[in-house]
Amino acid sequence: MHGPNWAMTDPSDAALPAGRRALAPLGILLTAVMMVASTAQFGLGALAPAIRADLSLSNSQFGLLNSVFFLSVAFFSVILPKALAQIREHTAFVSVSVLMVAGMGIVAVAVNSLYVVPGLMLAAVATAAANPITNRAVLATGQAREPLIAIKQSGVALATIVCGAVLPSLATLTDWRVAVFSYTVSVGSVPLLLLRWTGTRKTKPPPARPSGSTGRYSILQVVVYALLMGTGGAAVSTYLAFYIHTELAVDVVMAGLVFSCVGVGAIAGRFLWGPLAIRAIRRGGHLQHQLLVMALIATVATAGLIASVWGGVPLAAVCAWLLGMSASSWNPLGMMIAAASGDPALTMRTSGLIMLGFFTGLGLGPPGYGLLADRYGHTVGWSATLVVFACAGAMMSRRTDKQHPPAV
Repeated sequence: MHGPNWAMTDPSDAALPAGRRALAPLGILLTAVMMVASTAQFGLGALAPAIRADLSLSNSQFGLLNSVFFLSVAFFSVILPKALAQIREHTAFVSVSVLMVAGMGIVAVAVNSLYVVPGLMLAAVATAAANPITNRAVLATGQAREPLIAIKQSGVALATIVCGAVLPSLATLTDWRVAVFSYTVSVGSVPLLLLRWTGTRKTKPPPARPSGSTGRYSILQVVVYALLMGTGGAAVSTYLAFYIHTELAVDVVMAGLVFSCVGVGAIAGRFLWGPLAIRAIRRGGHLQHQLLVMALIATVATAGLIASVWGGVPLAAVCAWLLGMSASSWNPLGMMIAAASGDPALTMRTSGLIMLGFFTGLGLGPPGYGLLADRYGHTVGWSATLVVFACAGAMMSRRTDKQHPPAV
């Protein structure tokens, strides 16, 4: 499959600051873009009790609604990189914000679940575009590649924290429709303001520069790992707040705060896994062991969620934090693998493939968990999630002699 020809892109369209002094504002901008792109993913989960009650949805129906969004992101992750290679980063960043605001605005005025779908489709385009275009922006700096990737991926964790802490409380004061739209407008405006701060100095994208060993695995292996982690992670992001609210008998605000612990754990994961990954890459090592450990931690944390029926909210909060440290923290490593070739076009294609696996998993997880929960209860749903995380660990325990491949 042939990717976009970077040489055909006008260098004057690469609106990126290049000096080291510009890296801090660029990192903040990319973090904000990733936070905007995660709004639909975590906003639906944080508001699950209110949305389900208002739209009269069962577990499986709510899961199917999330599945529509995630599978749409998976589809757009394949087709968007080629189009993104032809436009300026500035234009793409603005588009991510505008599409997310428009999509969530449609969700906010939907009278039933059917009318939510068009809004989620628009939001899916924004989410699918975020990783390829921010990864290209990182490569175009020509420096501090891995740290910038780790920094910008923290926007996903920040979205988890803010959605869990803010949206349920705001929905209690008003309603979920006002909460989701006002939040999206507020967050979506941040990248637009930051674009003025980062500047628009135009530079030519640097030539490909390999980053170091990507590990003894093929990209297909990483894609399958992403699919499995996405499947398990989707159950957490979609049903955790509802599970805490119903099974542990706490109000929606407390359930949202427990949900936000996932984001707190993900932020902590950036400080733990990011530096370890950067050190491993610079020493010519690989990331396979870290990815394996993350899957194992997610497996143990899911077992803890099952036991939280007896252990209560404190145990659930600790498990949510551990899931953030694991299931929500592997993405920066995946993006480092995607960017290892140093070639912008190949990086966007590889990013798209990894996100294809990830969001396909996110699309499979919610309806699968919802169906099991409706028929057999949450314990069976979490048990299946545990098995999925364990399979992800098994995938990374398999060693091959393949390195990062040429063009996919």
